[in-house]
Amino acid sequence: MKTTRRSWIIAVALVLTVAGCDDNAELDKDGPVKPAACASAPQFGNGQLCDDTPAGRAACGTGVCAGGWLCFDAPRLAFCSCSTDADCERRATYVNQARAQRKMAPITASCEAGRCAGFP
Repeated sequence: MKTTRRSWIIAVALVLTVAGCDDNAELDKDGPVKPAACASAPQFGNGQLCDDTPAGRAACGTGVCAGGWLCFDAPRLAFCSCSTDADCERRATYVNQARAQRKMAPITASCEAGRCAGFP
């Protein structure tokens, strides 16, 4: 039984290797998605609080409920790109206005590895 199991494992490994199992091939066909630049975003969302229910998600309209509680117009705005901490100030202000409504501590405007830090 051990020999049969080992044979099957080896056969599966060979098939996957020969077939060139590349999970990213489908993802790469359109190229990478560039996140929106935080500094040039006209707005980040409608300012509504949301949750992971149909009614809660509806509060965002056509946007997305980021972090499970704050509406953003698109995922690329919730995790937008930056070059300096100053690029993140408007996003931090948007998030902090909502965090104040929920009596949560504010986030700071900081750019880390090209993305604004501070999950909503």
